[in-house]
Amino acid sequence: MISFDLMNLSIIVISIIFVILGTLLFRKAAGNLNPMTINPISGAYYFLLFLSVLGTTLFLLGITHHTSRYMTHGNIKQIAWLTTLILFVVFPSVIIVLNKLFKYDTGINLDYQHRDVKIYENSNSEFITMLIATVVVVSAVIYTYAMIGINNSPVYNLIIGTSPEKLGQLRNMADSGFPGNQYIKNIFAIALTPFISYIAYIYMRKTKEKRWILLFIILFIASNLIAFYNIQKAPIIIYWGSFLILSMYYGDKIKLKYFIAICLISVIAIIIMYMRISGSTLDRILSFQGPINRIIMTTPSSYILHLEVFTYRTPLLYGASLPNPLGRLIFGYDSVVRSGRVVMETVNFYGIRIGTSGVYNGLFLGEAYANFGKWGVFASMIHVPIVFFIVNYIFVKLKKTPITIALFTYWTVNLLFTINGGYFDYVFSMIWTLVTLTAIAMAIFNKILRKFNI
Repeated sequence: MISFDLMNLSIIVISIIFVILGTLLFRKAAGNLNPMTINPISGAYYFLLFLSVLGTTLFLLGITHHTSRYMTHGNIKQIAWLTTLILFVVFPSVIIVLNKLFKYDTGINLDYQHRDVKIYENSNSEFITMLIATVVVVSAVIYTYAMIGINNSPVYNLIIGTSPEKLGQLRNMADSGFPGNQYIKNIFAIALTPFISYIAYIYMRKTKEKRWILLFIILFIASNLIAFYNIQKAPIIIYWGSFLILSMYYGDKIKLKYFIAICLISVIAIIIMYMRISGSTLDRILSFQGPINRIIMTTPSSYILHLEVFTYRTPLLYGASLPNPLGRLIFGYDSVVRSGRVVMETVNFYGIRIGTSGVYNGLFLGEAYANFGKWGVFASMIHVPIVFFIVNYIFVKLKKTPITIALFTYWTVNLLFTINGGYFDYVFSMIWTLVTLTAIAMAIFNKILRKFNI
């Protein structure tokens, strides 16, 4: 419980002041903060507020988490809280400066959603392109499941009632111990299948043709299978939620009652998954120590642990988290060392040894600090909002087609969830780059087919 002494009251007052200031700045930076008309910048507001600012404040006020036992230096919580509040103000401030420099009118964000989607009257060439893409990604999903094998499949073992500890081991085996080709799994199955389904969804909505409906159903099933292949709860919820953003970008007016209904369905799905996967009881799930605690407190706890580990226990990584080929080119590193894995190995080596633990991913400031200390924190506070601005600036000016809408949705979803996943994906992500190149290649292939009157 929170004790309302003078110190805690001061923390609450300071947090409220920063939240009010940040809210005003985000509203100016994004144009509006209406969750029914979301864009990357307004989405960042909600992610930072509810998954970082709230959690670090609660930690400082005395609320505990299962990782609290690893936090041995009290000043680290204060530093995490203060830097998170500063980020909440700096992030929109950078966007506002860029808006002025590039004379960007934030009203374009709303206008984009009202624009009509452009497709060719005869969409045969587009359908041929999508049919080829569907065969490729569905084959990659089948390959992924085949390589894991029925006996080692987390999904199959979940269905037959395997113990939660065994499921945790199988989950890690499916991820880090995957016996097949990692590129087929990570690029063609995990990354491209949902993206291709987004494109099919827009064509289905626009044309209402049976062939597009059937294609979307196939891709939707394949996307759900690959999102849940390692029975992690977040990916499949993220995939479902991405259709809200996709529909908004398409031009739908999402009514509040539908938004609430989707949220309730997601909550019910999370509860069921917790009961089946983790073996939790309903009363524990509905308590603050259940998913609520995990959602609100896990990201802040991971950020605090980054500060704790890389200040007192482990040397800085000095760029080792940079993705190849950048890490090899700049620092000469042959492999990528993600800070979230180092933190997990430092504070929970037993979980690593028995194969039930993976990584502690937190606010992107954590990985920036793990590599370059306080200068990394400062640089990432400026760099990340620049990335958000550039992505939003480019996509709202592109012609609104099924491919550009799908790609805008893909970038929006990944930008937002990477806020709590690590910093160096904002520097360079091979997966994001390959998905973008695939979208460009599909658009070019469509033009070639149309040129030959196919």
